Amino acid sequence: MKISMKVNILILLIMIFIGIGTVGVEIYMFSKLEENQRTIVVNQNMNARHEKSNFYVEAINRRIEMVGKRALGIASLFSRDPVVIDAYRIALSGNIDDPRSPESQEARDMLRDAFAPILEGYISNTGEKLLKLHFHLPNARSLVRLWRKGYQTVVNGKKVDISDDISSFRNTVKAVNTPPYKPITGIEIGRGGFVIRGIAPVQDQDGKHLGSVEVLYPFSEVMIEDKKKSLFYAVYMDADQLPIAKSLQDSSKYPVVAGKYVLTDSTRRSVTDRLITPELLDKGHRESTMTQTGNYHIMLFPIKDYSGKTVGVMSFAFDTSESLKTLRSVTESIASKKKVFIGIFVLIITVLTVIGVVIAILVVGSSLKPLKRFDGALKQITSGHANLKQRITLKSKDEIGNLVETFNTFLGKLQKIIMKIKETVETTVSVQESLGASNEETLAAITEITANIESARNMIRSLSDKLESARSNTENIGENIEELDRIITDQASSVEQASASVNQIVASVDSVAGITQDRQRATEKLVDDTKNGEEVLIAAMQAVKDIGNSIQSIGEMVKVIKDVSAKTNLLAMNAAIEAAHAGEAGRGFSVVADEIRKLAESVAGESKEINSELEGIIQKIENAVSTGDKAGKSFVKIRSEVEDTFNAFSEIANSAAELSNGGREVLKVVARLNDVTIKVREDSGNIRRNVDGFKGIMEEVSRVSSEVIGAIDEIVVGTGEINRAMEQTVGLTTLLSDSASTLKEEVDNFEV
Repeated sequence: MKISMKVNILILLIMIFIGIGTVGVEIYMFSKLEENQRTIVVNQNMNARHEKSNFYVEAINRRIEMVGKRALGIASLFSRDPVVIDAYRIALSGNIDDPRSPESQEARDMLRDAFAPILEGYISNTGEKLLKLHFHLPNARSLVRLWRKGYQTVVNGKKVDISDDISSFRNTVKAVNTPPYKPITGIEIGRGGFVIRGIAPVQDQDGKHLGSVEVLYPFSEVMIEDKKKSLFYAVYMDADQLPIAKSLQDSSKYPVVAGKYVLTDSTRRSVTDRLITPELLDKGHRESTMTQTGNYHIMLFPIKDYSGKTVGVMSFAFDTSESLKTLRSVTESIASKKKVFIGIFVLIITVLTVIGVVIAILVVGSSLKPLKRFDGALKQITSGHANLKQRITLKSKDEIGNLVETFNTFLGKLQKIIMKIKETVETTVSVQESLGASNEETLAAITEITANIESARNMIRSLSDKLESARSNTENIGENIEELDRIITDQASSVEQASASVNQIVASVDSVAGITQDRQRATEKLVDDTKNGEEVLIAAMQAVKDIGNSIQSIGEMVKVIKDVSAKTNLLAMNAAIEAAHAGEAGRGFSVVADEIRKLAESVAGESKEINSELEGIIQKIENAVSTGDKAGKSFVKIRSEVEDTFNAFSEIANSAAELSNGGREVLKVVARLNDVTIKVREDSGNIRRNVDGFKGIMEEVSRVSSEVIGAIDEIVVGTGEINRAMEQTVGLTTLLSDSASTLKEEVDNFEV
């Protein structure tokens, strides 16, 4: 798969992940927003209910306070009334501890008669059923309850008109009749349960305390009218107050809850009995408590008497189905808007993702074009037909631009190296051709020298044999002097033959000397050519070594690329690890880091292949250097052998000169022998005198002949060595030619 395809797929995946992540985030945000809005609506609804509940609680407490003050206000109207003062004076003039005191009875009747019209007017004008106006004696006994007609209380089921004792349960009456005689308002439990009272002290004009008067209202006075019929009250009294509230002791009418609370009043028990539990009553007895049960919001709060003591619990519940319906409507509206907005947002994200992918594909395609040209150039180089003149043009200053610039620099250096190799190869081929021609000439000359030397050796051996024979004959001259005359003619003939042979030997030696001088000059030229070839080979090897050093520099550049790819791989791995630590949010970046790591590994692999190719080239160069070194050593050996051949030719020339001189001396001797023979003919007596001298001459000639034969044998050995050296030189020249041809074929693949 191409890098562009990988990058495009990666970008597509990133855009998809970003889109999905964005949609997920937006869905999460809208969910949170929906939840927050729902919470706000719920809280607003709850706050509204709380506010409503608090309003009811405060309203009821205010009503308790207002009703108490109203009761005190009405009672205060009678606290300084002259009729009241006169009635108390009458009652106090008797025994107030006697429930049937006539003075107390007179005072009661007096008050009933005096205020009957007033009470009728109050009821008539206010629409109330009655006004509970109660006068107390200072000893906490009831003087008169004006709302009762003709009686005060019930004793044993009978209505009696007496001053009954209420001190056992009417602490407010005892308190108001105790200095400093302060008025009291608030709730106090009586025989009928919760009662709101306003009690004022009764004093005469002199400020003397006479008793107290109170107005009391039932607890229902504080109840708030609910026109919607959705508010339900329930009032509970502490069960330990039942001994006082005797009228509430019928459990069928006033049920006891959990043995702690007595239900004294309820607007709809079918609702409140189901909603109000003992646990809620306990909480409401301690403090104000709110809760939601089904569609009902419930509020409970403690009922405190005038002294602040909790004596019961009041609860109310109101139906919240309408508000819950509104809440559901708002929630459904938010959810509907959420779906519409999410759909629009998903559509926008999808369009933006497609646009981003298209733009990314265009950008990646544009960015990877130089890499395609880079890949094409590398393929052309590795295909075996490389145009090193080509360059990749790119104006960008990014990493790809840097890579292209480095590649162009590499091509420039490689072009110079190949040009230098081509020049070296051409020089090597030229030297090899010249050396091959010189080797052929030298080999032909050495072959000819060998044949001539072999012929000279045979002649010298023949001469040596003849000299040996002459020496033997000379030794026998003394013995056969008698036969000298007979054979002198034959001897003269032999001398003439010897003279002819010596002349031929001298001529052959002179010819050998001439050929030797020619071969010596050729050998001297061969020494010079060998030196030149050695110098050219050294220069070629130095150029090859320079090429090796340059390629090693390229190898160092490849190592730098490998190091960069390794560091990039390490950075990608660290990025992937960090992306893994980031969790879901770093998954996209983890994919990017993984692709970067794969790209770094690919670059490392390509660098490894380039390095392998460079190592192969370096190995070939090293082989060429090794072959050149061997050729250089062979050139040194050839030069040494050629110099030895030159020296041998010099020795041959010297020996040939000596042999020629010896031959001429032999000719002279033969001439002298001929003269002697003539003289022997003339005077055989002189022969014996010259025998010893001739013998010495023959020994000298034999010695010279032996030396000439030894020199010729050495020449034969030298020429054999020269021949073998030249054959080795020819083999090395062939090897050099093959190496140069191979290198030339490789170099010709590069167009510089």
